[in-house]
Amino acid sequence: MESVRPRLQVWAVNRRALVSGYEMPDLGLGKEVRVLSENELRHFADDPGLDLPRRYVDLSIARRNFCVGVLERGQLIAYVWRGFGPAVIVADAHLLLDDVSRFGAKAFTRPEFRGQHLQTPASMLSDQICIDGGYKYAISMIETHNFASLASDRRRGNEIVGYLVTLQFRDRTFVWRTPGIRRLGYHVIRLAPGEVGPIRGLVGQE
Repeated sequence: MESVRPRLQVWAVNRRALVSGYEMPDLGLGKEVRVLSENELRHFADDPGLDLPRRYVDLSIARRNFCVGVLERGQLIAYVWRGFGPAVIVADAHLLLDDVSRFGAKAFTRPEFRGQHLQTPASMLSDQICIDGGYKYAISMIETHNFASLASDRRRGNEIVGYLVTLQFRDRTFVWRTPGIRRLGYHVIRLAPGEVGPIRGLVGQE
């Protein structure tokens, strides 16, 4: 009989204040950065090289998340997703933030364009959009053994505000929050696959 081993993970929850007024870098000839429409996202979801499954796109749109893309002559070469509602931790466990925090849901750069820091202008634009929509903080969740990502987050001004501990065993997931997470009012909720959950979005979103 095959044994089932429990999986224990520890996540650092990082937060930084959103700041406006960044000077957008020169992207070079033929490149642009902007918010992608729903139709564009569903079109690009058909591209297997973008790590953008259609089910992810559809669920993100339903949750009123948005995506800022970097395009070169109409080709999507990098993107960042930003969200406001439930942020997936593991399995069915999601973290529900407060009313002034957004999270980084997903980011990607095509391999041939990596090293050009294309996600930086996309992040700058997304920050300004979130500020204009009434949001004040950016949240990320990074496993504590991912030292490179933690160091990158610190360079961007993030500070660790607490930790989440998750234990997956068989078909159950247990989540513990440290006091810092509880003080900020971040809650753990359970959502079935494809379930939208509580909806939050930008001012003016339908």
